[in-house]
Amino acid sequence: MITNRPFVQTEKDNGHRIYDVTVPIHDARGKMVATIGIDFKSEPNQSETQIAQRSVQIANELEAKISSKAKLFGPVD
Repeated sequence: MITNRPFVQTEKDNGHRIYDVTVPIHDARGKMVATIGIDFKSEPNQSETQIAQRSVQIANELEAKISSKAKLFGPVD
């Protein structure tokens, strides 16, 4: 996570491509407080770039609910 960008690995599962993505999560001040792991089963014509972009969208939704490291383990509204 030194790069502060999504890290995408590709795996195979029963002939299907699986994308395993690790994405940083930031607090309200922009400091990285955690990472999340997301797995995506590939769809036809789907690129690694598209997977990374979707992962960032999901991370942004989570970041909107996590304003600090202390709130990371609290209930989500």
